[in-house]
Amino acid sequence: IKCNFCSRENSVNVVSMSGVYTHDDSEASRFVELAVFDCRGVELCEFEPRSGWRCTGNGTSSVFDDVDLSDDFADYDDKASSAVGIANFEHKIDKSGGGGKGKGKKK
Repeated sequence: IKCNFCSRENSVNVVSMSGVYTHDDSEASRFVELAVFDCRGVELCEFEPRSGWRCTGNGTSSVFDDVDLSDDFADYDDKASSAVGIANFEHKIDKSGGGGKGKGKKK
């Protein structure tokens, strides 16, 4: 990303996206670190979850690929014979260390 005013090169790189959010986290209304970004000359002020998320069934090995968290998600887990879903996705950006951490919470 190049600044139009000073021509300085800035960047945002994904350091990791290894966060796991569980049903227990949801029940406790806990935020969990989902991603870590390295920001150089840039400050993250908003996060749009969009598509590409991978979710697994609670207590099963069922996988739901390319989940779009910009809207509520609903599906059926055949292995658990149960409806699954993610609604009211919330996030906050925690600015700490050398980069901001995107934390998410689902209700």
